[in-house]
Amino acid sequence: MTNDTVATLRLIAARSPRAADRALTAIRAAEVRSPVLATRLLHVVRDALRDTEAEWTPDERAQIAALIAVPDAASEDARRTLADLLATSGLTPTELSRVLGRDDRTMRRWLSGEQDVPDTLARQVARLRVTAVDPEGVHLTYTR
Repeated sequence: MTNDTVATLRLIAARSPRAADRALTAIRAAEVRSPVLATRLLHVVRDALRDTEAEWTPDERAQIAALIAVPDAASEDARRTLADLLATSGLTPTELSRVLGRDDRTMRRWLSGEQDVPDTLARQVARLRVTAVDPEGVHLTYTR
């Protein structure tokens, strides 16, 4: 997380009663590199911009909106890879989540872009390939 992001979250915490708690939680989530940071930022931005008690200049509004404007590139690559795996394998999101040992709801959040794909899973997914689809099932392998 950049210093500008932290500064924007602090601005929100200071000026928006509606979004203050969420802004502070997002700062803590960023410090521990939480996989749900993108979702937290989305909620902070929504609450801050809807807060009728907070007054924002046009520049501040743009600064706040920028918190959610640029998705994480690695997460976007992993999301596309997950979507490609679903398309080429014929697996459902539920089946793929079982293969990867992840919760079905979390898989759906990753696919929708609501939540960033964690770095560790992004690296794992980048190496995963469908080698065969036959009546016995889908065969996946890891590349080096």
